[in-house]
Amino acid sequence: MLFGIQSSRPLYKKDLKSLKDSYDNYLNRFRLKKKQTVNINFGEKTIFLFQNSKKKNYNYLKNTNYFVFIEGQIFLKSKKINCKDILNHYLKNGEKFYTKYDGSFFILIFNIEKRLIKVFKNLTNSQSFYYYKKNKNILFGTNLYFFLKNNMIDKKFNNQFLTKYTTCNYRNVYGRIFTPISGVSNSLPHSILSFNSRNIVNNKNINPRMFLENIKLDIHNTKALTKSFDYQMKTNLKNQIIKKQETCFLSSGGFDSAILLSMIQKKLNIFTMYFDDKNFNEIQNSKILGKLFGNKHTFVKITPRDFKKNLKSMYKIFDLPMATASQLAFYILYKKLPKNFKKVMTGYGGDYVFGGSYNSYLFNLADIKFKYKNKKLFKHELKCWRDNHSTFNNNKNSLIFKNFERKFINKKNLGKIKDSNLNLVSPDIFKNKKYINLLNKNKLNITNAGSYLKSYTLNAFKYESVAPTLDTDATIDASSDVKTISPYLNNNIIN
Repeated sequence: MLFGIQSSRPLYKKDLKSLKDSYDNYLNRFRLKKKQTVNINFGEKTIFLFQNSKKKNYNYLKNTNYFVFIEGQIFLKSKKINCKDILNHYLKNGEKFYTKYDGSFFILIFNIEKRLIKVFKNLTNSQSFYYYKKNKNILFGTNLYFFLKNNMIDKKFNNQFLTKYTTCNYRNVYGRIFTPISGVSNSLPHSILSFNSRNIVNNKNINPRMFLENIKLDIHNTKALTKSFDYQMKTNLKNQIIKKQETCFLSSGGFDSAILLSMIQKKLNIFTMYFDDKNFNEIQNSKILGKLFGNKHTFVKITPRDFKKNLKSMYKIFDLPMATASQLAFYILYKKLPKNFKKVMTGYGGDYVFGGSYNSYLFNLADIKFKYKNKKLFKHELKCWRDNHSTFNNNKNSLIFKNFERKFINKKNLGKIKDSNLNLVSPDIFKNKKYINLLNKNKLNITNAGSYLKSYTLNAFKYESVAPTLDTDATIDASSDVKTISPYLNNNIIN
């Protein structure tokens, strides 16, 4: 986390007090230690406040000409790099130096002489950086709570956020430039934000293809893809430096968990959360994985009472309305973990990587039926979906697929998804013409990626995966003693 201010004049005492008070409020909210605070002050015009529990030169560096700060972890060709490496790469290669990096991060570089701050965001956008300009001050930080508690800000609700959230859903507000607080902006994915003491100088978008240039793969060569995936996953696991005493594994018993557990060389302690509802109880599957790959296997029951007890605490830590209730279950689980575990490994993000979410199956069925016109395979896959995915409360049948086909599939333009319905609430909810017009204005624009499944997966990364990823970051911040690891949330894997 990082907070700070950039001003064209030395700050008044009341401004300095407001900055410190809002920072202290944040520390208290997340139970962070004040003694780990680093305060770097450049003539009381530019101030950076952040927590540092790591070695200097890894997440920050200050020399005569530059101040560098990184949020997250950064790798280059499987080697973890620090701020010193980053500054050298920047000075040698210019602004696009970071497109070859892997990891989940943003980078801030402050040119002391020019008093110019640049913030570099990567492709996956899993780290937030907010900024707010008023008069001769630009306030910035990594969490909206800091802004809510700062007296320099006019705290008004953003109508654009409210409109998009109510006429669409979380997918159309997460990872966007606007935020719930009017005037507070969020830097965008694959972008470079530049600002000095007076103005936002530039907000440059970097073509996503720049991040993909060093990946040369034939996507139709299954063996090559499998080999590359296997190598990258093992590299990601190696980068995490897994220690048995400090690292445990959270297993759902599903596909994503199974792949990771089979790749980890050490037998870790496994935790599985479960619920009373039989439709969400995967204990039997998880027990099999525990016997094959685990050391000790512990089952943690999550009850409705747990949810009610912790819900208020959760809402206090989120920048935006919670996108997925699963974060509440994670939060409860983290509180119940033994204190010696500092890292929790999960298969989080595997659904997006493998196109394995519920909707992906339906879009794949549409490809088989309309793009590849394979009647025999379509009939077989539809039967598998009906027989294996049905639950007591949610039966699957061909009528559900036909309804899905009508709403989402553009049969004239093969591979194209109907923009008007994707991820939006049903127009039937809004009878008023005014709300129907708002719905039409807030469509998600989905490009045709060549097949229905690819178009949907592209959409999932652009709109859908951002929200739960940022939710996860907030949950991790709230559980500051525990770090969550997922080798799937990795630029090279996603690319």
